[in-house]
Amino acid sequence: LDVVPGWLTVGGHLSYNKHDNVVFNSGRTVLDLDRWSTSGDLVFRVKGWGLEAGALVGHGRVLEDADADGRKDYVYGGVAGYLRWDLQPMLTRLTRGRFPKHHHIALSARYEWFYEESNEIGLKTHEYNTTFGLSYLYGEHIKVQFNAMLRRIDEPTPIVAELDDDAYILSCQFAL
Repeated sequence: LDVVPGWLTVGGHLSYNKHDNVVFNSGRTVLDLDRWSTSGDLVFRVKGWGLEAGALVGHGRVLEDADADGRKDYVYGGVAGYLRWDLQPMLTRLTRGRFPKHHHIALSARYEWFYEESNEIGLKTHEYNTTFGLSYLYGEHIKVQFNAMLRRIDEPTPIVAELDDDAYILSCQFAL
C-alpha cells in the first residue's frame, strides 16, 4: 500500500491454516495442521537521492502437537532492516549531468535477526546476519554484484558448535 506514493510503502499479512487429519508421507502418517503467521514491512524512499530504507518483522506459531506431549511444536520470528543507496543521482549532480544515466552503482547494508524455538522447551536459537553489498548495473542488461554476508548463530545447547558460515559472493548476470 503506497501511503505516500513514491515515498512510503507499507505492507502486511496474516495467515491461519487449520486442517485436521492431513495425510503425509504417502499416507503412512496423519497430522493435524494448525498454524498461523503474521508479518509487516515498510519501505521509505528519498526521492531524487537514490536512498531507500526498509524494515520487516514476522512471527509465526505451529500449534499442532505432532508428538502428543501437550506443547506447541514450533515458534519463530524475526526482524530485518536494510539501507540501499543508488549513487547514480548523486554522481549525476556532482558531474553536472555528465554521468551516464544507464550506469548505476549501489551500496547496501542489511541486518537480520531470527529466532526459533521447538516444542516450547524454553531454549531459543538466535541467528544474526549482516550483509554488505556493492552492485553495478549497466542499463537493464548487465549486473555485477558483490555481497559479504556475516552470520552468527547463538545455539542454547553446547552440542551444536558455531559454524564458520560467512559468505562472500560475487555474481554476474546478463540479460538478452
